[in-house]
Amino acid sequence: MTFNKWLKRLVYEDSPIGDLARDNKVDPTFPDSDSYNELYDYLISQKASDLCLLSFDKAWGKYLTECNKEETQ
Repeated sequence: MTFNKWLKRLVYEDSPIGDLARDNKVDPTFPDSDSYNELYDYLISQKASDLCLLSFDKAWGKYLTECNKEETQ
């Protein structure tokens, strides 16, 4: 499962990660990727706030844990 698909499951979560999920849901250009660097660079290119980047880092850690993936940066 890609990060994008995993994140879309959290759109109803009342948290900063849920906020990220809702932003992702309405952004058709959000990369469907398993690359931390690609996703982080995309958020930077979209001028993501520090809170958004922190939420992404936390979400990425949860994603790796839940999907039993090795970190791919």
